[in-house]
Amino acid sequence: MLENNKFIISCDLDGTLLTNNKKIRIKSKHILRKLENKGNLIVLNTGRIPRTSLKFYNQLKLKSPIACGNGSICYIPNNNDFKPIIKNLSIQTIKKICLDLDEYLDGALTENEETSFLYGKEFFTFTFNKNNNKNLKIVEGKLFDILNEKLVPLLYGIA
Repeated sequence: MLENNKFIISCDLDGTLLTNNKKIRIKSKHILRKLENKGNLIVLNTGRIPRTSLKFYNQLKLKSPIACGNGSICYIPNNNDFKPIIKNLSIQTIKKICLDLDEYLDGALTENEETSFLYGKEFFTFTFNKNNNKNLKIVEGKLFDILNEKLVPLLYGIA
């Protein structure tokens, strides 16, 4: 009875699809490819920012949507027909959160397409090595002091 049904299969990256070495197992790739070939939709769903998840999306050769930033950004890479869905936090909201939590916050990161704003770079090295966009501008400092650009969809904090 289930053979004709199609499913949306959502996979998290870190701690689920990726190994501790941040690799996708070959067996996992084969299983996902087989499921997709049967007409199922494979959707990556991650807390990561888009530029750090795109590599895995491309490795799987997906054409489906991807949800990043814990659902704040949903888009289909390389598909201009699908308008990205982005739920932004205002700069004022992020500044207020960071100011209210300042004594507890060891690091924070937020970014838009052009700029990454970060406090406590040592906590976010995974985001700035192999995944770095060469054109990405990096601004460092306390977020409530340095945020000055358009809306940003994500805020990550380390306490």
